[in-house]
This record gives sequence, C-alpha cells and structure tokens, in this order.
Amino acid sequence: HLAGITLWAAEANDDGVLAMARASDRALRIAARRIVLALGAHERAHMVPGWTLPGVMTTGAAQTLLRAYQTLPGARVLVAGNGPLNVQVAAEITRAGGTVVALAEQAPAPWTRPALAAQLLAAGPGLALAGLAGLARLRSSGVPLLFGHVVLACHGTDRLEGVTLGRIGGDGRIVARTDLAVDALCIGAGFQPQAEVARALGVAYAPGPLGWRAVRDDDGRAALAQGRLAGLAAARDCGHQAPDDAAARAALKAQRRFQSALWALFAPLPLAEDITTPETIVCRCESVTRGRVEALIAGGACDVGSIKRACRLGMGRCQGRYCAPWLAERLAGEPTLFAPRPPFKPMRVADIAALADPP
Repeated sequence: HLAGITLWAAEANDDGVLAMARASDRALRIAARRIVLALGAHERAHMVPGWTLPGVMTTGAAQTLLRAYQTLPGARVLVAGNGPLNVQVAAEITRAGGTVVALAEQAPAPWTRPALAAQLLAAGPGLALAGLAGLARLRSSGVPLLFGHVVLACHGTDRLEGVTLGRIGGDGRIVARTDLAVDALCIGAGFQPQAEVARALGVAYAPGPLGWRAVRDDDGRAALAQGRLAGLAAARDCGHQAPDDAAARAALKAQRRFQSALWALFAPLPLAEDITTPETIVCRCESVTRGRVEALIAGGACDVGSIKRACRLGMGRCQGRYCAPWLAERLAGEPTLFAPRPPFKPMRVADIAALADPP
C-alpha cells in the first residue's frame, strides 16, 4: 500500500500498463498486467460574466474550507448551480453559523416532479429522506429556496459584491432577474471525471447528459460495489481464482436505480439563450474570452487542436479541465477533448528526469 502518490504518466504496452508516479521521497516506475483506475472527478465551471472574481468558488471548495479549516466562505453566501451537493453544503454553512442568502437551483422543485421523487424514494429511502430533511432545515432557517433559477452574472470591482439571478421560464428563456448583495458565491454545475490517465491508456470517452464519461461495462465502473467488481475482473484476467460477487452486482444495480432517479429529478431546466458575453473568460488560466474563440471558429478553426494552438486555450495549469468541455460543446460537429499529454499533474523536472532511463 503506497500513500501520498501522484500519478503523472501512464502508457499501455504488450505486457500491460507502465505507470510513472512520484512519492514524497522518490520517483516510481510501476509495471502491471492490469490496472483499476479510480481517479475521481472535479467540478464543472459555471461560466458567466464575472465568474473569475475573488469570492466565487465551487461548492466543493466551500465544503473543503468548512470541513478542513473550519472557515466560512463569506459573510453573505449564495449557494447556486445544480445538484444535491449544493443542498448539503448550504445546510453545512447554516449549521456553522454562516448566512446563506439563498439556495438557487437550476432544476425545478422536487415536489413538482412527484413521480420522479417517488422513484428516488423507492430506490434509496435513506438518502432521499436525508435530502428532504436538508431542504426542510434550510427552509426552517429562513433560507429562500429558489428552484428554476440560474446565475447570470457576478458583479464587483476587486472582489465579488453581488450576483444577478435569473428565473427560467417554460421555454428556457429568462423571465425575471434578481440582484443579490453577496460576498461569496458557491456554485456547483455538476462534475467532470478526471479523464487524462484513462484516455491516455485508450479508454473511450463520449459526451452524455451529465458530461463526458468513460465507455465501460459493469465490471469497470466506480463506487464501492463497482470497484470490487473491477478488482475481481482484473484478478481473473491475471489468472487468479476470483468468483463473481452476486452481492456486489445487486448493490450495483440498486445504486444505478438511485442515481438514475436522482439525476432525472435534478435535471436542470435547459436554457434557450447564452448567458455568457463575448467578453466572458472561458479559459481562466490563459485569460481567453468567448469572443476570441468565436472569432477563430468564424475564421475556419473547426477542431479543438487548432483553437488550442491559436489562442492557448487549455494550455494553462489545469490543462483544460474547465474549458475543454465548454469548447467541445461549442464544436457540436467534433465532439472530442484535448489529446491527453503527460505529465498529468504539475511535476518537477528532476522527478521526470529520474525515470528517463530504464532501471
């Protein structure tokens, strides 16, 4: 068991997989016949005018501030975006003594979708009731629950001072706008899997309703039951006796029913208009605006590689984790992401050089 490891490169060969990693005190070269990847995910950015102002953060970042450092994200906090994590974090901020100005959710209220709510309750009663209890606590604490709302803009000079919310109508257009004075915006717009290593090893990825996902079978999905099945499959591939786990398959089936109902219930209302402007930054690492990308597309650049080379979008420290999905959605005719290139994480040259020659 190796702890504190950073995986920065991997390649497939005839014998299996060769991975390069860094520990706290040494560089590592690991050869394996099979590899089970569980790389986690990162939150998707919600790109609107002003989203790069200090005081705007992802919901997960706010949760880290609370849990790891016992620090509130601000004095007047708006929690917004899409998904159940926002409900949980808003409740945590309230319990910690913070002021949540509102919870703005892009999906309709769950009680307006009774059939989906019933499916969720049947698939996972404990988790469903915990979610409803979180909403009830927020309401009893006086937090406005604004379903069917989306953040349209963030305002401020040197830091966040206010946010404009829009209420989404039945046709996807904004039918009303509200300005709120806040000094912190915690916004979660869903999750994107950490795909660099998997894609470098040849795993196929495809766009879906919840973002880009690996194309995989039941033996190679994430979560506890799925991870157990993946480990058993890898053991069988290596010639070991590893019987199938019926309990894990049953748990996997139940988890899928719950997740299917959850994301159907939290399906965001679609927007019929672009809430960004030509001046909106879409690649914060390299300060590339939407207008710059649109000008390149109008000039004939029609693939992610050409646009990346022309304006450096995706070449910053995050390596396109936020801007690449946005660009792929803009290029509807070419649904692809940037080619994965190691190192997948920032590395010292000395660590890379230590593995330059085979042992």
